[in-house]
Amino acid sequence: MTRFLFLTVALVCAIAGSGCAIFDPPSVPVTVTPPRREMPESAKRPCRLLELPSTISADTLEQLLVDQAVALVHCDIARQTAVDVHAGEHADEDEWLRSLGVEP
Repeated sequence: MTRFLFLTVALVCAIAGSGCAIFDPPSVPVTVTPPRREMPESAKRPCRLLELPSTISADTLEQLLVDQAVALVHCDIARQTAVDVHAGEHADEDEWLRSLGVEP
């Protein structure tokens, strides 16, 4: 019985004492939101690469390869746009943190 009473009192004191602990305020105001950039729709769409048909002639193959090269270039442009927007958003957030006096 004494052990149970001791554990109960210790638990009550620990809970009561933890409520009085002093915490440092956050280094960045929590009500302020960081800057955001919108991702262009062209960067959100998945890339569509062409499939070769089961029977194909040399002329058709040449045209399909040209079309495939164009599709790859468009896909790479969209991917690079997404990378640039993502990196730019991080740069904006770092600058925003510096303006608040916090080193990112």
